[in-house]
Amino acid sequence: MSNRNNRSGHSQTPSNLSRRRALQLAVGAGVGSTVLAGTGTGSGAAATSDQTAVVFNDQTTPGDTIVLAELKTAEPVLVTVRTENDQTVYRGEFESGIDTTEYTLELTEIVRQDVQMSISLYPDGGGNSLARDTASITIDDSVTFTDGLSVTRVDADPAAGFNYPYFLYVPRVRSQEASGPILVEPNNTGTATDNFDEHLAAARDTARGDHNGGSGREISGRLGVPLLVPAFPRPESEPVDWRHYTHQLDTETMAIDDGDLARIDKQLIQMVKDARSVIADQEYTASTAGIILNGFSASGNFVNRFAALHPHEVLSVSAGGINGTAFLPITEAEGHTLNYQIGAANIEELTGESFDIEAFRDVNQFLYMGALDFNDTLPYGDAWSDSQREIALDVYGPNMQRDRMPYCQSVYEDQNVTAAFKIYEREGHTPRPAIDDIVEFHQRSLADESIEQFNDELSASTEATDPDGDGTFEDINGDGEFTVTDVQKLFSMLTSQ
Repeated sequence: MSNRNNRSGHSQTPSNLSRRRALQLAVGAGVGSTVLAGTGTGSGAAATSDQTAVVFNDQTTPGDTIVLAELKTAEPVLVTVRTENDQTVYRGEFESGIDTTEYTLELTEIVRQDVQMSISLYPDGGGNSLARDTASITIDDSVTFTDGLSVTRVDADPAAGFNYPYFLYVPRVRSQEASGPILVEPNNTGTATDNFDEHLAAARDTARGDHNGGSGREISGRLGVPLLVPAFPRPESEPVDWRHYTHQLDTETMAIDDGDLARIDKQLIQMVKDARSVIADQEYTASTAGIILNGFSASGNFVNRFAALHPHEVLSVSAGGINGTAFLPITEAEGHTLNYQIGAANIEELTGESFDIEAFRDVNQFLYMGALDFNDTLPYGDAWSDSQREIALDVYGPNMQRDRMPYCQSVYEDQNVTAAFKIYEREGHTPRPAIDDIVEFHQRSLADESIEQFNDELSASTEATDPDGDGTFEDINGDGEFTVTDVQKLFSMLTSQ
C-alpha cells in the first residue's frame, strides 16, 4: 500500500473515487479522526538510527487515529503499526525529510478496545527496523460501543425461503459504525457425508473462527461487519449423491429443481434478508445495498460463481484456492461452448435469468492462490464431470499457476471486469498470507476506492516455485541451495494440504 504522508504534521487519508457513491452513503459515514489526548510516557524510539526516529507515547484516542510525539526520517521508510495480538492497524510509507512533532496518523484498522501498540519504521528496500516504539492505547470514555452478537444459530425457516440453519456473528463496534453490509462465508466441510451434524458443526466452527481454512471471522472483526455462515449439507447419497458438490455451487447442484437442496443460491439470499432483521434487534443496521463474499477452496469457488449468478446482490468478493478455474464471463473459447460452471452460455437455461455482464463487471473481485498450492480439483468426479473436465483443460490449461490464473486474469481484463489477481510465492493451500490483502481489498471497495490501483500495488508474482511444471522444486528458502531445510519445508507444505 502506498500512502505517503505529508510533512506538515496533519493526518493523511487516501483519496476516494465516486464509482459507488450510492453504496458509500448506504453504508454510512465514518467517525471523526481527532486524537483527544496524548498523555503518556512512551519509551521513545527503542530502536533508532542516527537520523530516523519515532517517539510514540501512551495516549487516549477514539480508536481511528494515533499521535506520534516525534517523527524523523532521513530516507523513505515503510511503516507498520501493530497491536499486541499482532493485528496490523496501519501499513504505509513515509517520505524522507520528515522532522516534526505531534504527527497525527489515521489508522487503516479501527481499534475498539484498550491495547498495547507498536510502530516500526523499515528501510524502503527492506531490512531491519530503523526505529521502533510502543505505547498503551486507551479508548476514550466518550466513545460508545454496540456489543453486537455472539455466534448464534438461526434455525431453518422454509416459509422465509431457506431450508437449512445459518450462524450469525456481529462484532463489537463503535456505535457510530453500527451499520454496514453482511459478510457471507459459505460453509466448507471438506468431505461428503449424510451426517448433517458434521456440516452443522463445520459451519458453526467457521463462524467462531475455529474451522481450518475459514477466515471470515477475522475479516468480519477487522472490517467491523456481521458474518453469516450457512449450514448447507454436502450429501454422500441422500437426498442427492456425492457428485453434487454443493459447497462449490457446481453444475449438478444448480440443476437440483426440487426438495430442500433446490437453488441453495437463492436460499442464501433469503438467509441474508432474514439476518438483517435479526441484526436490527442488536442496534446494528445491516445495509441493504448488497453483501460481501469471502471464501477459500470449495467456498472460494462458491462465492465466485455466486457473484456470476447474482451480481446485483454482491458488493465485493474475495476467493482463494480456486484451482485457477474462475468463472469466465464469456460464452465460448477454444472452440468450446462454455456452460456454467466454466462460463455463461447456459445461465438463462439453468436459472431462468440471463447473465448480466454489466452488473458482473461492477462487482469488485480479488482472486488469489499459493504458488505451491497442489490442491487441484480437476481430477475429481465430485467437482467436475468428464465433459466439463475436458473443456476446462482445453480452456484454462493444465497448470494452475502458470496457465490457468494468468488466463483467467486475461479474460477478466478483456471483459473489463473489476478484479485483482495474486499468486503468493512459497505458499500452499491456505488463505493466511492473503488476510491483510483481503481486508484492505474489502475496505477499499466499501470506501469506493480504486481496485485497479489495489491490483497494481499487489505486485503479484505469477511464477510458481515449480516454473517448469515437472514436479521438481529447488531452493524454497531462496538461499541459492537445495538443502535439508528446503526438503523439510516442502514436506510440511505437502502434509498440510
